[in-house]
Amino acid sequence: MIWNILFLFLIQQSSTSTLEVDFFGVDRVKGHLMIELADGEGQAIQQKKHVISEKGTQRVVFEELKEGTYTIRAYWDENSNGKLDKGFFGEPTEKYGFSNDARGTFGPPDLQDQRFKVVGLTKTSIRLK
Repeated sequence: MIWNILFLFLIQQSSTSTLEVDFFGVDRVKGHLMIELADGEGQAIQQKKHVISEKGTQRVVFEELKEGTYTIRAYWDENSNGKLDKGFFGEPTEKYGFSNDARGTFGPPDLQDQRFKVVGLTKTSIRLK
């Protein structure tokens, strides 16, 4: 009995994953990265606000995730107003990006283009444009 409980505990412990995401395109020390991690269906799981403390690549880590399929959407909130600023015609005026560097034609990309698997330690990157 005790061995069964220990075995189940070890299986649970080993099934969590870590996701490291590198964001490229930050060329000024200004504002925040606003990041949303979602499941494979696009439902938000976690949100992070990452302070830009230096120019260059920004690494954000999500820990203790279940293995599975995820998506990420993020934007660089340069003026720290808590929203993605848009121009007259609704086009973003701040840099943004999606997992797999997916891009949509007129709006966000399809979920199928954003999905990626997280297993163990998983590393990915997003170029903010």
